[in-house]
Amino acid sequence: MKHNYTYNELISEIKILRNTFDIVRVVDPIICKVISEEILKESDTVDKLMPELSSAGLTGKDGFCFNVWSNESRCSNCISARTLIDKDFYVKFENINKNLYYIISKYINVDGRSFALEMVKDISRNFIFSEDEMFNTILDLKHKNKQLITDPLTNVYNRRYVEEHFINSYSRMKKLNRSVCLAILDIDNFKEVNDNYGHRTGDQILNYLAESWNNSLKDYKNTFIARYGGDEFIIVYESENYDEFQKMIFDIFTPACSYSTDENGNNIKLTVSVGCAGSDEIESDEFYDLFNLADNRLYQAKASGKSAIISK
Repeated sequence: MKHNYTYNELISEIKILRNTFDIVRVVDPIICKVISEEILKESDTVDKLMPELSSAGLTGKDGFCFNVWSNESRCSNCISARTLIDKDFYVKFENINKNLYYIISKYINVDGRSFALEMVKDISRNFIFSEDEMFNTILDLKHKNKQLITDPLTNVYNRRYVEEHFINSYSRMKKLNRSVCLAILDIDNFKEVNDNYGHRTGDQILNYLAESWNNSLKDYKNTFIARYGGDEFIIVYESENYDEFQKMIFDIFTPACSYSTDENGNNIKLTVSVGCAGSDEIESDEFYDLFNLADNRLYQAKASGKSAIISK
C-alpha cells in the first residue's frame, strides 16, 4: 500500500478516489483540521493553521474534521488519530441522520509531512433495511464503538481511550496554549483487599469507587475519568484554573471510607493516594511527560504514608 506521496501524486489519487467515495479529504488528526489543497502545498502547514484554530476555539467552525458528523469536538472513536500513530490504515462505520457511512482512514506522508487520508461512503442505499432495522443496526454500531473505549468492569473510559484519543487531543491543546490538569488515583493496599476478601470483592470496590468519582465529576465541564489499569484511575481536567482542579480533587477525595460487602458484611477500610500535575508545569507537549510528573507525585504520596494528595 502506497503511503509516500508528492503533492501532485496525492491530488491525482484524490481525483480518482472521488469517483468512488462521497467524501475524500486530507486530515491532520492532531489539530482536527481538514487540510485544503492550498494549505497542503505549504511546508509550514500547522503554523499557518494555528491562528485560525485559536480564534475558532476548536468548535463549530467549518474545516474541522468532526463537523461532518455534527460533533463539536473530536470523535471519541476517531480512527485517523490511530492511523497517524500506527502509520497504518483503519476502517469504521458511522451514522448521521439515520444514514450509514463506511469510513477508511489511511496514513500518508506528503513531502515529509504526516496526515490521514479519509474516504467516506454512504452505504445506506446499498442495503435493503426497514427503518427499524436501520435504527437497530446503527444502535449496534454505536454500542460496539463505545465498547472499544470503555472499561467493561467500571463503565468509565479505558486506557485505550486515553492512548488513542486523548493523547492526540493533549498535543493539540498544548500547541494552542490550552492547559490540562491530570490526577492519578491509586487505591492503597489493594492487593491485600484481593488477597483477604477475594477478587470478586475487589471488583465490587473498583466499580463502587469509579461510579462515585464519575458522579462527582458531573458537576465539572471538560473532564473525564478513566481506569488506566488495575486499581489505578486518572482524572483529566481541561482548564487553566489549577486551583479549581485541586478543589475538584479534594471534593472527591476522602482520607478514608468504608465499603461493606453484601455477602458477609465485612467492613473494609479504603484509602486512596493521589498525584496531581498541570501542563503549565512542563515545557514538553508530550502527554507522558505530564503523566510522569503526576506519577512521581503519586509515588511521593505513597511514600509519605499513603491516603494523601501531592500537588504542586
